[in-house]
Amino acid sequence: MALQGTLAELPLLELLEIFSRYYRSGWLSVDTSFGHTDIYINTGRIIYAESEADREPLGKILLNRKLLTQEQLDEVLASQRREGEERRMLGEILLGLIPREDIEDALADQFSEMVYLASCEVDGSFVYRVSGYDPPTSKIVVKLRIDEVVLRGMARVEDMSHLGVGLLSFRQVPLLADGAINLRELDLPQDEWKVLSLIDGRRNLDEITMAGNLTRFRTARALYNLLEKRLVEIGIGTSPPPVKRTTAIQAAKPDPETLENIKRTLEGEGDAG
Repeated sequence: MALQGTLAELPLLELLEIFSRYYRSGWLSVDTSFGHTDIYINTGRIIYAESEADREPLGKILLNRKLLTQEQLDEVLASQRREGEERRMLGEILLGLIPREDIEDALADQFSEMVYLASCEVDGSFVYRVSGYDPPTSKIVVKLRIDEVVLRGMARVEDMSHLGVGLLSFRQVPLLADGAINLRELDLPQDEWKVLSLIDGRRNLDEITMAGNLTRFRTARALYNLLEKRLVEIGIGTSPPPVKRTTAIQAAKPDPETLENIKRTLEGEGDAG
């Protein structure tokens, strides 16, 4: 039996977040104005995606990263064509030329871009099936958490590379930037203020998402905007330095329900894996 609906009722990233939280496996078929997209999920993680939508080919990604020359790519593509219908996936053929971790990282970016592009549409439909779960076989295995898809996809599609932030996981910790004063005087959107008010120097993005009753997409969007405004920075390491709290931030205390959500998160409940 299939689960189906419209993206207006249940946006794609929120749907994937549900699958992630409950470790679901299956095949998600999405139709939008971008075209048809198939997403394969294994225990809550995206392992493969293919789409009719325009997206940067794997070969071009590797060329841009200077991991492959044009001559090498032309030779590999010619070899792939010679194998006909039984050809191997490009990433698998490239294993002899490029380290596995670099190919996996490029595929992760490519899959994230496909999924994120599909998620940008509100006019569309989806069908989810547990049966028919048969992604293409390959020696290259990519297992993407939904937070990685959100962060990688948003950074690529909306070109946020100018921020220069290595933000790859919702387990990372944002900190209030030095010199960020008089925050109460700023006219910030509600989500940005919510994220800003929940930063305490040791609370990661997953905990902020839970405590603020946000989706990962909304948290990521707010965070990128705050980074661009230079109001926050990303903490490195498991024990970031204590953050300087302004009066405005100190006054923004979570309510009891929020504190209970944080407590459950820290105790491991609702972990998205």
